[in-house]
Amino acid sequence: MSDLESIRKRLLTESPQKRIGHLATDLLRIANFIESGSMNVAKPIIRESKFMAEWIAPEADFETKQLLAEVQTFLALKEISWPNWINNSHEITATASTVRNWSHDLLNHSGLV
Repeated sequence: MSDLESIRKRLLTESPQKRIGHLATDLLRIANFIESGSMNVAKPIIRESKFMAEWIAPEADFETKQLLAEVQTFLALKEISWPNWINNSHEITATASTVRNWSHDLLNHSGLV
């Protein structure tokens, strides 16, 4: 079983609210890692979070689905363009800010706060 498959199976045992909460936590971790210069630690979390957004979406309300689609697209673009932005301090700051804002928004949508 692949790592992603085991993550998916574990995630799907949680309530929809907790799933969103897990993604929000991972987004915050991504922001913190890239701001601290730990890009290699952030990269696999970006990949996992991109998939988590897809796995969470089927049971989400319409507004949350839209947010998840934005998150997933953004993370996919960051993953694809990795070498183009990881050495640019402006891009790092902008990426961290965007991801941190989505973390906050998703946490609000989850109803956990």
